[in-house]
Amino acid sequence: LAGEWDATVDFAGYEFPSAVPKEVLAREPTVPGFQKLSLAFIPDVGSDRRGYRMRFVQTPKGDVVEDRAFNLTEVQRAYLARDDAVDGVEYDPD
Repeated sequence: LAGEWDATVDFAGYEFPSAVPKEVLAREPTVPGFQKLSLAFIPDVGSDRRGYRMRFVQTPKGDVVEDRAFNLTEVQRAYLARDDAVDGVEYDPD
């Protein structure tokens, strides 16, 4: 599984796990998901299908893990349709 893969995200909808009506939550722009870029891995909730690259790397122990910095950058670029959408990502798995 290590390597680069083509991925597609197709957001099919949302469901709120609380008793608060979604109309009330939608009025508050700081609730994650209602404002563009408020969720890192779905930066534009409700937008059309997006394709992007994902990378998985092998650790010194032999485990295959997600390259989160690369993948986050690719998701942001895909949703914003801009190669310069992300200047850099810092990720410390420890």
